[in-house]
Amino acid sequence: MSSKEEKGMFGDLTDFYKASKNFIINCQKPDRKEFMTIAKQCSLGFLIMGTIGFVIKLIFLMINNILLS
Repeated sequence: MSSKEEKGMFGDLTDFYKASKNFIINCQKPDRKEFMTIAKQCSLGFLIMGTIGFVIKLIFLMINNILLS
């Protein structure tokens, strides 16, 4: 048997736990400038996607009104 088969499901879970713990330990909080940059970019993305969705909805409403009238 290979060592991977001997570990089984619990071995995989322990490896995942160790990797996750190592990842969390090495993470750091963003500073204020980095956080504000990310927040601005996310807000801009939401605004752009909302505008695109609104325009598409208006176009389809006009098309439906022309076809149904």
